[in-house]
Amino acid sequence: MSEKEKVAAFKFVDFAAHYQKGFRNNVIPVSEVSDAVQKYRKFECYASALIYNEEIKDYMRKNLHHGRPSVAGYPGVVWGYYIPFDIDLRAGRQDEGFKTAKALAGFLIKYLELDRESLVAYYSGSGIHFSLSSEKFSAEPSSGLHMVFSDLRRRLVKLSMIKQVESIDLTIGDKNRLWRLPGTMNKKTGLFKTELELEELDRLGLEEIKELSKQSKPTRYTDSAGLIPNSKITSNPVAEALYGEAVERLKKRSKTRVQPHQVRKEASDAIETLCEARKKIWDTPVPEGQRNNAGIRLASWFRICGNSKEETESLLKLWNEKNGIGLEDEELVRIVSSAYAAAEPYGYFCFDEIIRQYCPYYPRNHSSCQQYQIFKGVQTPLEC
Repeated sequence: MSEKEKVAAFKFVDFAAHYQKGFRNNVIPVSEVSDAVQKYRKFECYASALIYNEEIKDYMRKNLHHGRPSVAGYPGVVWGYYIPFDIDLRAGRQDEGFKTAKALAGFLIKYLELDRESLVAYYSGSGIHFSLSSEKFSAEPSSGLHMVFSDLRRRLVKLSMIKQVESIDLTIGDKNRLWRLPGTMNKKTGLFKTELELEELDRLGLEEIKELSKQSKPTRYTDSAGLIPNSKITSNPVAEALYGEAVERLKKRSKTRVQPHQVRKEASDAIETLCEARKKIWDTPVPEGQRNNAGIRLASWFRICGNSKEETESLLKLWNEKNGIGLEDEELVRIVSSAYAAAEPYGYFCFDEIIRQYCPYYPRNHSSCQQYQIFKGVQTPLEC
């Protein structure tokens, strides 16, 4: 698809804001995002990281959640000019995360021979965001683009050989994932998401970067939403090869869908179906930064096991209460809705980044895990 055709076809995003009724599911043209940000006072504003075509409108008219149109489970084709990276700088891992962000930027620039416009860096108010140009990879719109981007993110992090990767969010994979908009305030820190020169990221300390983020600033390398580049990006053979490999891995995975009967048990207690990693999630007061990620992994597993949406909501509420997780019922319902929205359930098997963190068999003793033996034919290690 030509650049002109992409611009003409893909022009809608899901806009979300703290003060907007319902928070999200307000699909608007990218060109109207700036006005929406002003309307909601530049406070906690987001847009979907990927861009929709006209089909999203028809889908939402038919896809009602609690009586309201929703983007959840959208199966259509999407496009994105950027592959998002999110590096966490929350308390306790700021120094580690900041070093990781600098190292990752340096690797991407060198390995992919990036020009300045191909990698846009931001301080998000609580972490470092990178927007890596997908045009470097000669990427094309597709219904599985979010999965290709997820694969590429993991592959590039592995190739970087950075040892401390815990700060990098490798769980970004939702087609409708929201991305904080540039120039908007992070309510937890009172700081604004601010575009950084790569030289600033390399030279300045974190406290100096925070000083730069005390006021809202315009973008330089993209449109105001941070979604469309201001200049033409040329492709790179190394990046194109990586993209081709990621697409092939996705095709291979799509041939091996998980069926509920593979994990059903005689026992009526759904908890008995949990592997050791999920049992640990089930019994653990999961920290704030992982609550939603942990919740959707439990919900997705309960769906795979044949539980109804209502049964899974009850199970997640029990998990939330017994461990003092602190999620509101409304948020738990959203997590379950997301887990049940897609035509096929999300797998989140042994090579998933969150599952790994809780797995007693990782990294050297997978053969001792019964569920690993069951699923090793349907999960893909993604070079891990």
